[in-house]
Amino acid sequence: MTRAGAGVQRAHPASLRDGKVTWNLITSDEAHRIATEVIGPAAAGDGQGWHLEEFSAGWLVREDWMSWDRVRGGSFCVVERAAGRVLAFPSSISPDRITTEYDEVADRASVLSG
Repeated sequence: MTRAGAGVQRAHPASLRDGKVTWNLITSDEAHRIATEVIGPAAAGDGQGWHLEEFSAGWLVREDWMSWDRVRGGSFCVVERAAGRVLAFPSSISPDRITTEYDEVADRASVLSG
């Protein structure tokens, strides 16, 4: 994986209403663009590409060769819906836990961009 360049854009608060911040959430297209900038092209040869799987907190970047099991020494990435950050989760956290227990495991991830 490569580090993101300065061109990665993140969502910013759209407004402050009644003391609460309203967020401009990123779209699926924006998530794809961000993932491409950070990880590389989705369409890679020899089964090395990736696709996005949407869940409540954002999009899990599913590399084409991956299963739902833990991958020793590998990591799973997420593009967050609210901030557009890309986080890399250690292999000790399964994709199932990432998508169902995101708030509980997000602090164990490394920030790749954002």
